[in-house]
Amino acid sequence: MFLPTKEQLDKAVSPEFDPTGLKSSDPGAKLDAGKIRVALLKRFGLALMALADLATSGAKKYSDHGWAEVENGMERYDDAMAGHWLKQMFEPDDPEMNMPHEVAVVFNAMARLQKMIENDPVWKAQMLARKATPRKIPNICACSNTNQSTLIGDDSVNLQQIERII
Repeated sequence: MFLPTKEQLDKAVSPEFDPTGLKSSDPGAKLDAGKIRVALLKRFGLALMALADLATSGAKKYSDHGWAEVENGMERYDDAMAGHWLKQMFEPDDPEMNMPHEVAVVFNAMARLQKMIENDPVWKAQMLARKATPRKIPNICACSNTNQSTLIGDDSVNLQQIERII
């Protein structure tokens, strides 16, 4: 039975290479192909400032980063997101926040996404390593002799599946 090492699994999940084809030991090589391009978010500067404004208001009303500690956060952020989405159809601005409901929709979606990533160890590890997802990896399960690929990211491969592999 073939069981890959952690290093083999890490390499299969996200191999690093130079996009110009240089070897890692070649002068000028930079192993950044496949990494998340965070700088692409620069065009969302105004939207991110609106989110920061809302987060600042929330910190004054509650506490810094208090949103991260909300019990049953996924369900409650779903409800808050849906509530603001519905309200924006009838009133442009939230009177309490003094800003468009859309800002709260996005904030609640971001809080929910953050929770989703934090609760998925594989996805969290990929984000911390700045690896783009979903990533195709060879199917290296001990019970499989095929050369099929599996997508890592969304719900395609979960921690239990990875644990079965190693």
